[in-house]
Amino acid sequence: LGPNVNSPFWDSQPYIAPDKSRLYFTSNRPMNPKDEDEKDFDIWYCDWDHDLGEWKSAKNLGADVNTPQKESSPFIAADGRTLFFSSNGLMPNVGGLDFYRVHKTGEKDAQGRDRWSKPEALPAPINSKEDDQFMSIPASGDVPRQSDHRAGRHVRDGVGSAALGDRLPVETPGQEIYPRLLRCHRHHRARHPFGPACARSEEHTS
Repeated sequence: LGPNVNSPFWDSQPYIAPDKSRLYFTSNRPMNPKDEDEKDFDIWYCDWDHDLGEWKSAKNLGADVNTPQKESSPFIAADGRTLFFSSNGLMPNVGGLDFYRVHKTGEKDAQGRDRWSKPEALPAPINSKEDDQFMSIPASGDVPRQSDHRAGRHVRDGVGSAALGDRLPVETPGQEIYPRLLRCHRHHRARHPFGPACARSEEHTS
């Protein structure tokens, strides 16, 4: 992708916005060479330059989202405004890397970057005591998928999915979301937490 995106540091987990105007990714590159810390992973982004036909220079997403710890696996929802990501530097935290959600406020900071709302932790059982990463939600907002390290899986990184009773409300408070997901998880937890049966049909979650 060229030097505007890539660096000599660890750059990975890219995700392109639905309108293809922005690339989000994870990197441990320092904002200041004197502050180099291999354990400090942040979310960065590049905007597309339509005139030149290439990505503009990468920018750090900013302190609204990033912490001195680890932020990773950015996923921008179909509305282009709601960002899901993982972090172990925000609170509340169930354990390890948890999922959080923010949305653009419509404001800009002094560097011209988008401002984001206060990070909101997703509820259990979506977040667990293990590392939860790589949230992916279709445009319908009804079947989130994720990868994690939960105990009891037959593979180190499990990929799970679960049906949601309602479409995911991307810009509303989180207390009311995922009711069917919670019921589904409790029903199937003993055999296959977040397993295929949860996503198979509505009859499994009602």
